[in-house]
Amino acid sequence: MPQIVDDEEHFWQEPLGAWIKDCVSGCDALIPESTWRAEERRETVLRFAELCDGFVFNLLFVFVDTDSLNLVVMQDGRIAVADMATRMKHFSTLIHNIYHFYRVHFRSKHFSS
Repeated sequence: MPQIVDDEEHFWQEPLGAWIKDCVSGCDALIPESTWRAEERRETVLRFAELCDGFVFNLLFVFVDTDSLNLVVMQDGRIAVADMATRMKHFSTLIHNIYHFYRVHFRSKHFSS
């Protein structure tokens, strides 16, 4: 089990992990913790498991592609560990948004050449 903790600590020290942490926690976060995190977890150590339902990543994607705003899955009133169906819905929405983003941007670059 210690290996998992070490791997997670290592992840947060890498550029992607540091970027995610900067975007979703702290005083200057793009997405304030109050938007996505349960009150009792705010201002505590960020755990990757908290992000695995896909909700936060969908919100972050709006900053990459504002056209995806209408495709963001809204989190229900309670902030809890999502069931598998909800997690799959968030993940599917994220994949759809990424696909749409690259399809639009690839086509515009491909046809403008």
